[in-house]
Amino acid sequence: MVLSPQGFTLETGSELTDAAERLLVESAARIPPTGEIDRRYVLSLPDRVRRGELGVVTLLKGREPIGIFCYRSVDLEAELVYGCLEPGSEGLERVFLLHILDVLSDQAVRAVRSGFSGPGADRFAVAAIDMGFRKVPRMSMTRSVDEAEIFLYKPDPGVNVLPWSTSYFEDVCRLMYEASEAFDRAVYPLFGSPEGCRTLLLSILQDRHGLFLPELSLVATIDDQVVGLLLSSQIADGSVLILDIAVDSSHRGKGIGGKMLENLISKSAMLGRRQIVLAVTLDNEPAIGLYRKMGFRQTSIFDQYVLELEE
Repeated sequence: MVLSPQGFTLETGSELTDAAERLLVESAARIPPTGEIDRRYVLSLPDRVRRGELGVVTLLKGREPIGIFCYRSVDLEAELVYGCLEPGSEGLERVFLLHILDVLSDQAVRAVRSGFSGPGADRFAVAAIDMGFRKVPRMSMTRSVDEAEIFLYKPDPGVNVLPWSTSYFEDVCRLMYEASEAFDRAVYPLFGSPEGCRTLLLSILQDRHGLFLPELSLVATIDDQVVGLLLSSQIADGSVLILDIAVDSSHRGKGIGGKMLENLISKSAMLGRRQIVLAVTLDNEPAIGLYRKMGFRQTSIFDQYVLELEE
């Protein structure tokens, strides 16, 4: 517990008090009727905290919680999953975020990310921008998988799409770094260094970004050189999540990305997987064009706010 200069008390940890849980439930009740999915998501957060998936930062006035943020830390990066302030506490968004950054910095977190959703999200977003967060527009996309899928994508001769193997670890780390673009690093700063990509790949294999699916993860090779990758995991609702897909810059335009997606969709159909989801930065127009061509459709546009912390 930390006493702030403004006279508020900050609690951190992995436990959720009854009063803090009530604050979350009351927040969910303020979500408009059209946001039923968002409401169910918020109501699922207490169980995720109890399972140890999320940490909690609570802002108290006296002994009563007036604000709460659930967060998730992975690979020296933290995601502020959901936060809210009780009605009447408007104007404390910046104070709350500053204290959260202090807490995460003490935990050696080097980048903080959030989509800011729910009641009061606009005020948190304004405070975040004022504090130096970058706003990155993103798109969520999904594709239903039919029992039988036929594709016509054919890469150049000599391109092989192969199932994931740990023997590709070093090559995939290299490609994750070399093929990443500025818009990738804007959202996931770990892409900005070889060491960061190694940390990221290790955590993917350790199921820290959903349940890693080696049977639905792929590499593309030319003359035994890895020139493409596709990494997948299973998220809570059973959907297949594309964590990363990349092609070496010198081999783009040869249909390699399409071939890997074709392979993923076909294998998903064979394994009874019925939905594939992903998120992509709006600036990545070539990727969005490929996803649309492969049958993915837009489900939402959202802003991601990212701040890199100094060591």
